[in-house]
Amino acid sequence: MQVLERLRDSMKDIVQKSIKRTYTNAKRLRRLNERKLTPKVNEFMRYMRKQLQRGLIRVKARKPETFTEQLADWDAIIEEGKRILKPELLKILAEGGKAVVERKVIKQEAEPRFDVLGVPAVKWAEKHTAKLVTEVIEEMKKAIRQEVKAGIDYGKSIQKIAKELRPIVGLTSRQAGAVAKYRALLEEQALPEQKIASLVERYANRLHRYRTQLIARTETRRALNEGVFQGFEQIGIGKVEGVSSPDSCEWCMENINGRVVSTDMARSIDAEAHPGCECTWVAAS
Repeated sequence: MQVLERLRDSMKDIVQKSIKRTYTNAKRLRRLNERKLTPKVNEFMRYMRKQLQRGLIRVKARKPETFTEQLADWDAIIEEGKRILKPELLKILAEGGKAVVERKVIKQEAEPRFDVLGVPAVKWAEKHTAKLVTEVIEEMKKAIRQEVKAGIDYGKSIQKIAKELRPIVGLTSRQAGAVAKYRALLEEQALPEQKIASLVERYANRLHRYRTQLIARTETRRALNEGVFQGFEQIGIGKVEGVSSPDSCEWCMENINGRVVSTDMARSIDAEAHPGCECTWVAAS
C-alpha cells in the first residue's frame, strides 16, 4: 500500500511539474509574441487617433447627437484596423498551434505541421479581428459621446469640447472620464490654459500607452490559446485542462484553473476571461 501511495504521489509530482513547465513555456511565448503585436496595435491606435483629431480640427457647428458619427469615416477605420492587425494575429495563432502540434509525436515517421492557412485559422483571424476593431471603436465612441454630453451640460461650446477631446480620442470611457476629472482639478487651481493642456496631454499619453499594452497582451493570449485549441483538435485531442498561475485572480482560479473541459467549452470560458489574463490550457491527462 505504501509503495502504491509513493508511486501515486510521484506521478502527481511529475504531472504538476509538467504543467508548471508548460505554463512557463506558454508565458514565454506570450511575451515574445506580445512584443510583436504591440507595434501593430500602436500603429492602428495612432492611425485612428490621427483620423479623429483631423475631424476635431474641422469641427464647426455640429449637432451633439450627430457629432460622433460625423467625426470620421468609421468604416474606413475598421477596414484599416483589420488590415493592420489580422496578419499578426494569424501569425500568433500559428505559434500557439505549432507549440502543440510540432511537439507532439503522432507517428515515428510523421512530420506533423500546424495548418496555419487552414480554414479554421483564417476564419478565426478574420472574425476575431473584425470583432476586436469594432469593440475598440465602439468603446471610443462611447467615450466621445460621454464627454460631449458632459461638456454641453457644463455649457461649453462644441468648439471648446472638440479641443478638449483631442488628447482623449482612443481611450475608453472610463479613462476619458479620468482625464476629464484631472482637467477639472487643474482648472480649479487656476493654472494657465497652456500649462493645463500640457499636463492633460501628458496624463492622457500615459493612459494611451497602457491601453495599447493591455490590448496587445489580451489579444496575444487569445490568439495563442485559439492556436492551442486548433492544434489539439488537429491531432485528435478533444479535452483540455485550464492552468493558472498561483497568484491569478479569483475568477480565473474558479473558472479556469484545473477545469477539464472540451476545446469548445474552453473557448467559451477563455472568451470571458478578463483583459490581461495569462491563463493557458494543456492537454487533459
